[in-house]
Amino acid sequence: MALARKERNMYTYTHLEMMSCKDCMKIASLDAPKMSSDSRAYVEANSLQYYVAINSWLFILKEYSTYAWTHFAEHMQKFGLIETIRYCQDQAQIFINCEENDDFMKTFYNSLERLNINNSLFQEKNIDKLKSVTFLFLLRYLKRFSPNGNDLVQSESMKDFKATENRLKQLSRREMNPFVLALVRDEVAHMYPWSTICKKIRNLSIDDMEFTSGVCRGTRATLSSKCKYLASSEYCETFFPQIFGERVVDIPSVHNRKYIHEDYKAVTPQPVPKSFKAARIIAPENVFRQGMGKAIEKIFRDIDNSRHGKIGTNRGPAMNLEDQTINQRFAKEGSETGLYATLDASHASDMISKVLFRSIFPEEFVKAVEPYLDEYIDYGDGTVKTMQMMSTAGHSLTFRLETIVYLAIARAATHLCDRMGASDGAGFQCWAYGDDTIVPTYAAETAIDFFSSLGLVINVDKSYFSTNLLYRESCGEEYYMGQDCTSLYFPRFPLKGTVSDKGVWLDAYTYHDGRDDTLSTSQTMLIALQKKLYPYSKDAAYFLLEVLKNADRRMTVSIPYDDASTDPWGLLDTGKPIKHPTYEIVVCSYNQALQEGYSLVDMPKRAVYFPDMPYARAIVKTGDAPAFCDFGAYEEFSKAAELDTYHSCPVSVVADKGDGSEDWIFQAFKYREFLLHGPSYDSPLDELLGVSSPSLSYSEFCGERELKMKFVVK
Repeated sequence: MALARKERNMYTYTHLEMMSCKDCMKIASLDAPKMSSDSRAYVEANSLQYYVAINSWLFILKEYSTYAWTHFAEHMQKFGLIETIRYCQDQAQIFINCEENDDFMKTFYNSLERLNINNSLFQEKNIDKLKSVTFLFLLRYLKRFSPNGNDLVQSESMKDFKATENRLKQLSRREMNPFVLALVRDEVAHMYPWSTICKKIRNLSIDDMEFTSGVCRGTRATLSSKCKYLASSEYCETFFPQIFGERVVDIPSVHNRKYIHEDYKAVTPQPVPKSFKAARIIAPENVFRQGMGKAIEKIFRDIDNSRHGKIGTNRGPAMNLEDQTINQRFAKEGSETGLYATLDASHASDMISKVLFRSIFPEEFVKAVEPYLDEYIDYGDGTVKTMQMMSTAGHSLTFRLETIVYLAIARAATHLCDRMGASDGAGFQCWAYGDDTIVPTYAAETAIDFFSSLGLVINVDKSYFSTNLLYRESCGEEYYMGQDCTSLYFPRFPLKGTVSDKGVWLDAYTYHDGRDDTLSTSQTMLIALQKKLYPYSKDAAYFLLEVLKNADRRMTVSIPYDDASTDPWGLLDTGKPIKHPTYEIVVCSYNQALQEGYSLVDMPKRAVYFPDMPYARAIVKTGDAPAFCDFGAYEEFSKAAELDTYHSCPVSVVADKGDGSEDWIFQAFKYREFLLHGPSYDSPLDELLGVSSPSLSYSEFCGERELKMKFVVK
């Protein structure tokens, strides 16, 4: 659909499918009333998501059970995919808790077998090696499934966010347990040299600000967008030095300042995909506060690195926010010996109130940091309220402060138990990575009580501290009796695109995962999923391969089908978008397009509107497969120039308003970087010879993607 396919067989992938696209759409229609206020739009938006999820799951199930997959297919057709996933998650949790599953699940477990196992492929996971791990993998494959257009789920998540704020407001009116507060405050006091940190924070200037990779309030993710924001704010003269005596106010458009007003310390929460149950609520932050927060985080990180040899000691920092494997190793040891428990919190950082933050951190530090934290929440409907939580999940300081809070509480509980003789002098450690907390098993219940007394909630369904149940989970890794039982999951971000009897079209929308700073498109997510599934179901992998090849005929395989390889494209699994060629968009008339031999391509709902050509058609020249699409009047072109827009072919709009401000900001930023850091060199020899490396290019500054387009009006 995205590209013309006159002479191409577009139906190869349908020969492999377990369930047709039409049947998948019917299943989506069963889920729609519970997930979206617009059932029809929900079904249309999820044609690709449901088609890939259902077929890949059924292929995997059939690989291990010759009859059970039909039961799952019937369950989907009767109750919908969401209810089937929910049922499987409930049964998986029952199995983990060593409780009795229902009759079908017991039969399914006993019938698991695998034909044509190639043991050389299974080196990392215990799937196939252990029946219990295989069982959990099959049940939880779609655990992170998150459909497009699930506005009812997002609405419920937003209501839950507001309820959390109200709960924090009520908790702030009652006194917290002074005994627990004193213990936690003492742990925080011994964790870092706070006086030194506060002195460094006070000495920070705007020159120390570090840009984050994500979207900020009022900006896109690109460097140029954030520099534009600063250039039109009261920070302009401070951030951008005057170049050769040229006054900033004389630059076109820059003199229209957005001076700080009441929304300066306000954020607007918004939902992002998490799972079929709920959305994750984040809030794009102000560019300046976000950048200064990252500078403060760097102060902590430098201290952690200087204490590298002391990490894990009784009073050391006991955190490494760049390494999750430490938590995972503790989880594995806990599953082997039962000596360590893994605790997971509900709502995590959202439950840390400003009152708790001010109560346990040194007063000097609180005063130094609070100017860079938010004060208000703007819900976008005209409602602005005082923020009760410490900071939102999107703030660059939140994860660090959250880790300190959870670690301090865990330590306080553990040290109290030690003083009471519960440890028998063994000297166990505590560890934390965000809200994923490791405590000695003997201190787990005390730690849960401490968390509760300070207004935090531990999710007991995802926390494991029983010595009789040797299952532990932390930072995405799961272990049972020392064996890795981590499952493979369907992508968390929903696939965007369409599938029909005409073929497959993939949207070029790019997701930014703030947890690991990776970028993903529907195409790269499918590639990664195909590679992961290859060792466990060749049929599922071949099905995904054909879907990918149908969506983009430039996709080629570098190996024969019978080769046992997990990487048919020879690409590293980086999770980042692969490069695409440049597209040339030629605007001309419909009749002219037909005369030149272009073929019609279906159009997505989002497109660009040309004010002077309301019925214009865009010709897409892509090598030997030209095509055109009717853009239609959906968005004003001036607005589209500021936002990413996606058409029948994957392209992004990069527009220059032509007022001269972009070039000035670009030159000013290069000058600023030179003044701060001096010239850079590619090698010691270049530095010796005085040959500096090339300066920042305009395309690097603007953050243009590999997908580009050029407008040519005929």
